[in-house]
Amino acid sequence: IGSRRVGGRAEQRGRRRMNTVPHVRLPAMIKRLKQAVTFVLRPLKLLAPRATRGVFRKKIGVIDTLVRENRSVKREIASLEAERSRLLALLKERQETHEQTIATLRRENDKEKEAFREGVQADFRKEQKGYFTKKLYEEFPSIHWNWSLSRRRAVCPDGKFAFIMGPPNSGTTIFFRILLEHPEIWGLFRESNLFTMGHTDREIISTFKSWQKSAEQEGKSIVLEKTPTNIERWPRIHSLIPNHKILCMMRDGRDCVASGVASHHGSHEDVVNRWIDSVVEYETMQAAFKDDVILVHLRDLQQDPSLVLIRSLDFLGLSYDFHVLQKMLHYHERPRHLGDQRDIPMTLPQTRDTRRDRLQMRCYQVNQPVQKDTSRWKTEFPYDRHPELHERLAPWLAKYGYLDTRRDTREDSAENTVGPNMSAMMERTPEKTLEKTLEIDVNPVESAA
Repeated sequence: IGSRRVGGRAEQRGRRRMNTVPHVRLPAMIKRLKQAVTFVLRPLKLLAPRATRGVFRKKIGVIDTLVRENRSVKREIASLEAERSRLLALLKERQETHEQTIATLRRENDKEKEAFREGVQADFRKEQKGYFTKKLYEEFPSIHWNWSLSRRRAVCPDGKFAFIMGPPNSGTTIFFRILLEHPEIWGLFRESNLFTMGHTDREIISTFKSWQKSAEQEGKSIVLEKTPTNIERWPRIHSLIPNHKILCMMRDGRDCVASGVASHHGSHEDVVNRWIDSVVEYETMQAAFKDDVILVHLRDLQQDPSLVLIRSLDFLGLSYDFHVLQKMLHYHERPRHLGDQRDIPMTLPQTRDTRRDRLQMRCYQVNQPVQKDTSRWKTEFPYDRHPELHERLAPWLAKYGYLDTRRDTREDSAENTVGPNMSAMMERTPEKTLEKTLEIDVNPVESAA
């Protein structure tokens, strides 16, 4: 045991001596030497690549210049550019052809879808009709069903009817208000909207029959209806009410836009589109039924109301004299409410924020004399704010004489407004009555004073 202890201690002492031998520290010295060399050579490593890159770039530039100046290379480059241009043009052409093909296929697909939908709807209606017919026979077998009576069209009234229509805010209400003062004209002092509210043909004809009966009970010969939007539905009116006359109002489109926006009828663009559509509908209607349609300009009603009333009454086939015309011109002396709205005052409202305020404003306006100047567009719809919309209106305004300030309105009304001319009117009118008629003062307020 003691020898082992001694041997163990000797071994430990030998190991400690080996750790102090100089060659054992060689790896650390080599490491430090490498660090010193790296520190010395580091700037050289940073400079060498830069110099190499500069020389390499110069060599590349020289080689590129030599290659580009070579004729064969130039020809090859030109041919490649030409081929590239050709391929781009071909790609563009193929793309346009592809887009046209896609558009054609889309249109054909839409047509097929529409035809399929119509076919399905027709089959469904047919099956539905057959189903209900079968059920009626099963539930009520003792009743003899006469289907020819149900298919028979409603009988159109044989009375005289007239319609006032035109673009919104074009003066239809004030003109309707004046015509109602004639002793032979009957009408509801409101818009019926019969042709715009989804009513059936039987309901419309039944309503006109009831109006005709009311007019006959009051001793009046013609029923007058006023709904401006009926100008978009004149074909249906003609098919249901064949014996009718149409008075189409026309106003400067710019004033219609200003008034429509102020009345909350949509944006400027919406009102412009509606006015142009109404003018197009009037021209189509005028071409189809020339003898049953006249155009009444609001400017003529403002400048010479007596002449406008004479032509309108002649067009409707109604008689008149000096006292009748005077009564019609002084309509504002007998205020009337709009339809059944008796609770709305006929005074000027303070605001136009609510619907009741706007109705009160209409009640006030229709019981006032016709304004001489309604060019409100100069302040509410000026050209500098809406140049594009003014350019859209320009051709239509020029066509109807609203852009030519040198135009004589009375001569234009006498020549271009559809209706009997003055010579024919003088033949039918006695001299004394005509003299009294032409002596009517244009301004009813001054004449009354």
